[in-house]
Amino acid sequence: MKPNLNLRPPASQRGVATLMIALVLLLAATFITVYSARVGLNEQRMAANDSRAKESFQNAEGGLEYAKSWLLANRDSFSGWSWTDCADGDTDLPCGYAGVNQYTSVWSYVSMPSSLITELNWTVSSGPYVYTQSPGAEWQPLVMAARGNSLDTTGEAVVKQGMSKFTIVNQGPVPPVMAPIVDIDGAMTILANPNPTNCGVPNPLSIWTAKDFASLITTNAFATCAQGDFRGNNNIQCIGPGILDELNVTAWDPPCSCVDDYSSKDASTFFKDSDVVDNDPDFPYDPILGIGTPEDLFAYVFSRGSVELK
Repeated sequence: MKPNLNLRPPASQRGVATLMIALVLLLAATFITVYSARVGLNEQRMAANDSRAKESFQNAEGGLEYAKSWLLANRDSFSGWSWTDCADGDTDLPCGYAGVNQYTSVWSYVSMPSSLITELNWTVSSGPYVYTQSPGAEWQPLVMAARGNSLDTTGEAVVKQGMSKFTIVNQGPVPPVMAPIVDIDGAMTILANPNPTNCGVPNPLSIWTAKDFASLITTNAFATCAQGDFRGNNNIQCIGPGILDELNVTAWDPPCSCVDDYSSKDASTFFKDSDVVDNDPDFPYDPILGIGTPEDLFAYVFSRGSVELK
């Protein structure tokens, strides 16, 4: 007699195993669903926060642009603005922010008339403000600040920007030709600066150079003269097309040339007058030649160094 080798579990046990597998799969699907919902909710919150932050920043930037426009339109009365001194303990705008004092008592501020800003979400406490350490001066380096809010007032941003005014061209007279090492070539006429002060030369100045002037001249002919001695046909002073002189006469009738030279050169003669200053040890420093005073030539002409203007 053969033994019974049928080891299959009863049908009831197989049903329990199927149920357990289904429960595990259902639980996993539930976790995945909940996780996806949480991720979606977080992304929605992040997008909303980003939108409020951008809205606040744009409002603050708008206030800052308004402050710039107001400043430029009213700069002539700068010293007469209603300045208020900051206090060392201020921790909110205008002299502080987020519980920290940012502008001490050495600073003064004035609030722009924010009531004129109608397109932005603005409050009186948001500025914009202009700060200075010299309220009595006509113009000093300034700091501007503005605070903007989102439409639902849950977002906030504060922006600040420094502003200063300077001239990018030297205010002092400069010569028509200022050459450290550049060769002077081609036929030319140079009209002298009649009021030089930058080289310590009391007379009209045409050319200023650190080298020997004769070594720079490769031209066949040149002449320097006073502005009044640059004349054309019928001895009419040459200033420019369509320009009237002091006698209300059109100061232009070419060809024009110097009728009374300071310095000059032609095919046979070379004459250097005092309007040419060469071999000057006070010429702004030239790094290639290593001559002149330790001064940036670019800064001498433009009042700011090349690094500052980048």
